[in-house]
Amino acid sequence: EDLYQKLKKNLLERVRDKETGVRVKAAIALSRMQGDEETDQDGQTVTKQLIDVLQHDPSSEVRRVVLYNIEHKKETLPYILERARDVDPINRRAVYLKPMSEIGDFKILSIQQREQLLKWGLTDRDPMVKKACSKMLTTNWITHADNNLLEVSYFLERLDVIESTAAEDVLMSFFNTRPDILDNMKFNEQFWDNLTIESAFLARVFIKYCQINEVLAYSISFPSLTFSLQDELLDRVIPEVTRHAFHIQRYNNLMVQAGDDTRADYEFIVGQLLEMAKGLDYADEIGRRTMFTLLKEILMVPDMPDDHIASIVEIMMSISLGERDFTR
Repeated sequence: EDLYQKLKKNLLERVRDKETGVRVKAAIALSRMQGDEETDQDGQTVTKQLIDVLQHDPSSEVRRVVLYNIEHKKETLPYILERARDVDPINRRAVYLKPMSEIGDFKILSIQQREQLLKWGLTDRDPMVKKACSKMLTTNWITHADNNLLEVSYFLERLDVIESTAAEDVLMSFFNTRPDILDNMKFNEQFWDNLTIESAFLARVFIKYCQINEVLAYSISFPSLTFSLQDELLDRVIPEVTRHAFHIQRYNNLMVQAGDDTRADYEFIVGQLLEMAKGLDYADEIGRRTMFTLLKEILMVPDMPDDHIASIVEIMMSISLGERDFTR
């Protein structure tokens, strides 16, 4: 016991040594003592000492050693997440490759923590950090959504897509790095008839992704239909105009009838459907006229959200045959 305490005391001194190499070795050795919750004369445990080193040591190498070896628990997670903003890009990358890939279910992080972590990683100026964040998402965290992006409601619910500023980047990262998962996506009538805020968001972002990438090198399966996503991708994936108009009408009616507890959800769903409508092919006159008439009727509904009005006017202007058609 005396030898252990003496060793611990010396390591706590050496972790403040002026030589970087000494501090590295001391930090590694101290990490083996993290189960010791006994405090020193300053009231600090080994874990708290390591947290202090992680936050304040001037050497990126020392901070990285602590990052790799500190235990992942409620007390340490906020300080581990802080390193995603480390000045050293290797340390920022290490956050996603090591501790955040090993935490198991990401539910142990709060929604705010997930949001920050993903936003920082996917928008980092260093491409290797972005790649590490994408890898964490697509090979570790997605396993907790059954490797199925249509089960992504489980995943997206934990990002709060209504308020999130990172959720779209997250999905785009999935689509770019794990196209194999998309084989399980089925945008059939059952899907459209049972939209949630998460599935509506998923459909909108996926259609946007398809519009950006008109020629892709993988296949996607729909009910009784398998096709290569080549030039005809948008024609196959984007909903037919008349049917989409009826979807907008249905969910808009549900929004109008909804109580205060669910209205916000339906507002979001309708907003996503309107965003999808901006990219539809209106070459079919029947579909164009159906959409135009329906949107005109929706504009007459009292208390329509301002962003819905803006989207509706934008769509009507783009599909009208001219000023006379638009204003009549």
